[in-house]
Amino acid sequence: MRNKIFSILVIGLIAGASFIGGVASNYTPDLGIVKKSQKAVEDFLAYPKTAEYKNVKYHEIRETLDHGTLGYVCGEVLMFTSQNSYSFKRFIVKTYQHTDGRNVVSIPLIDTNDKEFPDSNFNVIWYKYCN
Repeated sequence: MRNKIFSILVIGLIAGASFIGGVASNYTPDLGIVKKSQKAVEDFLAYPKTAEYKNVKYHEIRETLDHGTLGYVCGEVLMFTSQNSYSFKRFIVKTYQHTDGRNVVSIPLIDTNDKEFPDSNFNVIWYKYCN
């Protein structure tokens, strides 16, 4: 009887330690809003490991009804193309910060020659929220 109780306690202790160890090893803190926005931009680059940033700033727009914060991260990213050319291109990422510290970023808008997003609309957002 004692051996059975002891065995159950040992198994419970091992299972609990395994659970805590798994949670601790898989925990990653939420990135800051600027860093998370930069990671989102890198997802759309042909060569994300070569990304360099300059003039990156967070612009708070307003508080939302649930007391979160709406804003934009704007800046420039160095983009390489398959033709071995490179240049800095402007980018905009809309962001939302919850009051508990979590943050959400949108799909980034990058000012490139692609016509997925017309230049005139990009410039409207840039001059309204990023200056």
